[in-house]
Amino acid sequence: MDNKNEFDQLTDKTYLEPRPEDLGHTDSTKDIIISRKGRISKSHWTTEMVTGTDQRVYDRDAEAFDIVPEVSELKVGETVRLFAFAKKSDKDLTPNDPNVVWESDNWDVAFFTDNGVLHARKVGEAVIKATDVENYDVDPVERSITVVSYSESDSEENPGGNEDPNPGDNPGGNTDPDPGTDPNPGGNDNPDPGTDPVDPGTDPDQPQEPEVVKPEVHENTESQAANATDLSNAMVDTSEGTKAYTATYDEINNLTVPADAGRSATITGPVQDGATITNESTGKYVTITNTSDEPVDVSVVTSGGSVYLRGEYEDIYLEGKALPVSSSIYPNVHGTVSVADTDQPVALTLNFVGEDCGVTYLGDDDLTISDGVADVLGSPTVYAPNATVKMGGKYDEVTATVSENTLILNNGFHANKLTVLKGNILVNGLDINEFVDELVVHEDCVISYAEFHVTQSNNSKLMASSMANGKIILDEDIELTKGRALSALASGKELIDLNGHTWKCGDTRATESNLGSFYLRNAAKATIMDSVGGGVFENNHGEYLIWANGNNVEVNIMSGEFRGYTHTLYAYSGTINVYGGVFKLLDADTAERDSAGHLKFLLNCFDDSYTAGTAHINVYGGKFYEFNPAVTYGEPGGPVSYVAPGYKVVESEEDGKAVFEVVPE
Repeated sequence: MDNKNEFDQLTDKTYLEPRPEDLGHTDSTKDIIISRKGRISKSHWTTEMVTGTDQRVYDRDAEAFDIVPEVSELKVGETVRLFAFAKKSDKDLTPNDPNVVWESDNWDVAFFTDNGVLHARKVGEAVIKATDVENYDVDPVERSITVVSYSESDSEENPGGNEDPNPGDNPGGNTDPDPGTDPNPGGNDNPDPGTDPVDPGTDPDQPQEPEVVKPEVHENTESQAANATDLSNAMVDTSEGTKAYTATYDEINNLTVPADAGRSATITGPVQDGATITNESTGKYVTITNTSDEPVDVSVVTSGGSVYLRGEYEDIYLEGKALPVSSSIYPNVHGTVSVADTDQPVALTLNFVGEDCGVTYLGDDDLTISDGVADVLGSPTVYAPNATVKMGGKYDEVTATVSENTLILNNGFHANKLTVLKGNILVNGLDINEFVDELVVHEDCVISYAEFHVTQSNNSKLMASSMANGKIILDEDIELTKGRALSALASGKELIDLNGHTWKCGDTRATESNLGSFYLRNAAKATIMDSVGGGVFENNHGEYLIWANGNNVEVNIMSGEFRGYTHTLYAYSGTINVYGGVFKLLDADTAERDSAGHLKFLLNCFDDSYTAGTAHINVYGGKFYEFNPAVTYGEPGGPVSYVAPGYKVVESEEDGKAVFEVVPE
């Protein structure tokens, strides 16, 4: 804690909300707010401990407290949970009282997240401190922490940093064979004692950046050379057609797809450790299926063609733009994929296995990583300090170092734990908790959510088959002549804000099979709202407005005005929830009506799905013109009600037309 004023602010009972810079983790009791900087604000005293600890009463008579476990050294990347034990002369008390503030004087080296979780960030020294903010008379307790690299901590052969392999002959550690004349008797022949004599250009406080080095090419044996020649000749020879060449080799070492290859190839066999696969062609591929039981190292060098890998691999060196995937073809990677900087975006599709896997990329182009197997959850370390990294797939734990630009979590990404040591996070969704179960970030990390601002000129991007997750905001009125406005054909969540604008949708009959202006399928979820007022979503070409098609599809309508033909909302399958908004039928004058003279269809479910219980419309609010959602004859066995339990319909009249508003009972 920097000073007494900060202590007073933390303990002031009138200070109920955290400062903006302190936004961080909130305990489930809602009484304790823990910031990324370790500060705590609380609305009143509680006996609740921070999540993950016991619930006991803290002793106000504590004379001192201590930090356990006793730790003085950590390796870069390690994490330790520390506890502050209150102490009296006769006993130890409860660990981690909620009023203990954890601090580090060097957040670049070691920093805290949550309550007492210390992260070793880079090589250096830091002093950590625990302060009891409820009992200022108890002195804070401090500990010095040294963070070392793995190479430093694992090396015991020469801890003194002596270059001499025989320190017994030169106990001073001096490289000068005549210690009697050494002007620097301390054993360091560098006049600057703060500089490492072994490597004067290395800052000992900086972690060593991993290198991406092209491995040495192993020579082919006579048998392997014959295989390489066979492959090259077969891929050039198209006299019998261009169907992919298939072969099984007894050994696969160095293979090259020639630049003049006329067809692709699929090769099976045991890949030799250290093999190099090169594709010099344009547009042709070679698939290598490794039948070795043990993972092997391999180098992949590509230009315009692709190399597909299948089987078990340890370390992979890639000089090219992609490790692509095709159907069920993907490599199981147990080690590190090292990617050379080729001045172009890189895409990797693979399956990480175990805890020692990952990617190292020192280039500054975009890096896209996708894990191809959902039921094998690896724990990769992604080191790309100069790149924007886009990730999809499912993982156990991910540790990421990315550029200040961002780590982008794409639709379908999920990690049991995500640790971000450098860079920010951009979520292609609405809630990071749906992407990550446990999140650990550095103190300067900014978490943001994707937003797509729609204009007349760029709206065509939303008609793609898979819309990006996140928030979609209309920046101006839009009118389409053909094609649906929105498609959501994959799982994920979108929030569409009409933002006070009008979105008139086009004719989908010729291009989109007449499936509505907004079509949702599979497990897509969307919320539609109008944050400003006056926003309108309309189909002006004689078609349905919103069409849900998927048992797990969910549409939530909060506000705005919705106009369609025949059906404004249609659930072929899935669920549509209406919480507010205004709903009108543009062809009301010619539409079918029930015996009461009200519209038969404005909201509707597909009959078979409604009967089977796989299509639902639930109304919690909203105004419906000439349509009574509590008495509708559009479903089998009608009349039926779409109005949710606990709500009712209030009927009124506007311009001689019946209006039905759903309100709480």
